Amino acid sequence: MSSTRTLAVIAGGVLVLVAASVAIVLLAGGRQAQIFAAGSPERTVQVYLQAWEDQDAAATWAFFSSEVQDAYSFDDYERAADDYYRYNSPGDGASRSVFIDGVDGSGDNVTVRLTVEEYYGDGLNTSSYRSPRTVRLVREDGDWKLRDPLIWLDPAPFEDGKAQPGS
Repeated sequence: MSSTRTLAVIAGGVLVLVAASVAIVLLAGGRQAQIFAAGSPERTVQVYLQAWEDQDAAATWAFFSSEVQDAYSFDDYERAADDYYRYNSPGDGASRSVFIDGVDGSGDNVTVRLTVEEYYGDGLNTSSYRSPRTVRLVREDGDWKLRDPLIWLDPAPFEDGKAQPGS
């Protein structure tokens, strides 16, 4: 095989890999951001997550049910949130997306199903991780509130001896 033909085969192989990579990214991606109706459980989770991204502890605290707020002080919550921002937010180059997959339940108690996708790296050296999450909500005074103490979408730590609300 001549060196010109070898180079052509290698170049063709690289083009096929690049085309396949682009096709995979285009086909695998594509979940569009959705804005849910005001007053819906899904919209409540969206606005809670936006307040979290804005690092607004007072706003995120307001999304918790009275049961959570009675069991967990705002100061403890704010400290835990600060620790999370410092140690658990996506790092350099990582990005995270949250998709709402649906709602289970009816009446005043529902569970919002989510998929969290985290992406690391760049170019052809990109990897992703998906994990399912759920957020339980209760309707209080006509508004949806989070039934569980969360730090972002993770369970919040509780002080020793305190029962976990929403159980």
